[in-house]
Amino acid sequence: MNPISPQPTKPRIIQEQLRESKVKSQESKVRKLKVISPSKVVSVAQDLIGTPYKFQGRVPGVGCDCIGLVILTAWELGLFTFDFRNYSRNPGDILEQEVNKHCQPLPELIEGALVLFKIDRVPQHCGIITNYRNDWGLIHAYENVGQVREHRLIKWWKDKIVGIYTLPNVEYV
Repeated sequence: MNPISPQPTKPRIIQEQLRESKVKSQESKVRKLKVISPSKVVSVAQDLIGTPYKFQGRVPGVGCDCIGLVILTAWELGLFTFDFRNYSRNPGDILEQEVNKHCQPLPELIEGALVLFKIDRVPQHCGIITNYRNDWGLIHAYENVGQVREHRLIKWWKDKIVGIYTLPNVEYV
């Protein structure tokens, strides 16, 4: 070891140990998979409503972005353990590529589905479809409103949908 190199600080070591512990915990949840209902997906996502928007955030009640909302929901349900953070605020094709690795396309809107939106040139936003006051709704973390929100899926959002996907081990009927 180079004597001039600084030693890792204790907080960094503790953070790494916590991260490893969290991954092991998530992996054990995935091993015990059960089929989840779409309404359970929505319920868990609704528990995150009010969480402040934080780019690449993954902490319930503290901060998350749109993909963080989906990942936190899936982690809570034990659906998968993957995460990715190698994206910018304008992620290009990486969001769609990651979704296609882990999820299957659906032909139409259904409660509890993951939905991708093309805001500018490429898919760069996502959320979870809900039944909102007897209409389609959307739960998402949106920077422009500063937090996780649920609202009616209005025409502006519908027109921007580029993909609807299953989450693994959710029973869509």
